[in-house]
Amino acid sequence: MIKFLILFSLFIKENPSYLDSTLNFLWNGNYEDVKKRIKILKEKLHENDPLPFLLRVIYLYQFMQDYAKSDSENVFLKEIEKVIEISEKNKGDILWGKFCKASAIAYKAMWFFDKENYIGALKDGMEAVNLFTECMENNFFLKDYYLALGIYNYGTSILQKYTKEIIFKGERKEKGIEQIEISYKEGKFTKPLSAIVLIYIYSKEREKREKAIQIAENLYKEFPNSRISLWHLGLSYASCGEWEKAKEIFEKLFENIEENQKDSYYMRAAIRYYLAKINNLLKNKEIAKKYIKEAEKFIKKSKWHKRKYLEKRIYYIKKILEK
Repeated sequence: MIKFLILFSLFIKENPSYLDSTLNFLWNGNYEDVKKRIKILKEKLHENDPLPFLLRVIYLYQFMQDYAKSDSENVFLKEIEKVIEISEKNKGDILWGKFCKASAIAYKAMWFFDKENYIGALKDGMEAVNLFTECMENNFFLKDYYLALGIYNYGTSILQKYTKEIIFKGERKEKGIEQIEISYKEGKFTKPLSAIVLIYIYSKEREKREKAIQIAENLYKEFPNSRISLWHLGLSYASCGEWEKAKEIFEKLFENIEENQKDSYYMRAAIRYYLAKINNLLKNKEIAKKYIKEAEKFIKKSKWHKRKYLEKRIYYIKKILEK
């Protein structure tokens, strides 16, 4: 039993290429290959190793976000509980267990936040931050924990605008960004997520939008088959007003979605919304009208939890085009 327990984190150290290639399959959207590799890992490792279960949590989260379909939500939440259960049994490599538990809880917090369950997201987020802090204080070899810590510090810096330093003390914004940068440069499980968070942060600040584009371009170069990298590259160009470049990327994404995501009505609506918006800005009004009409049709078929927000945006562009 002890023989397997000490191999929990050693597997990553001794087999980095296997894990890296599995994660590359995931970020590029090769989900069937990911499922096969997770199955192999379950066969190779001890049943109390949380690694394959954590990878399944990450895969399910990525898949749901990519396809904008929550059919796998119950399985996703059950897998998180499985990771927590197995991680808590781990007595051979305690930090590895805490890292896996914190990672699973962090994904749960992100899912709750995405669904606007902010109380649940805050509760789970704080638990993950506390566990990740222990990993950091003990200099755990995986640096992915810096993403959660960075988001926490950056998020509390926003709250400081309203509470001053009554609740959260000290300078947190730059510290948070620096921590997310570490996760982006050194993380194994969270590199693309860290890139996406940085793109979002830098896109909000006018003087740093070029940096957002640079990160988005690098993400696309590293994961050229990823729809998620295409989305964020297109959005970063749009945030800088580079409409022609954004249009080119979104047209490429349109082809990908139409070929591979026929049953994802939300994504089919979303890509048409952005193409309508950009074509309108480029004075291609008739093309924009065509896209917005199609977007309106597809969003009505979607069951994704963000559909109401997108419906409002589609309606807004439709009214502009009717003038």
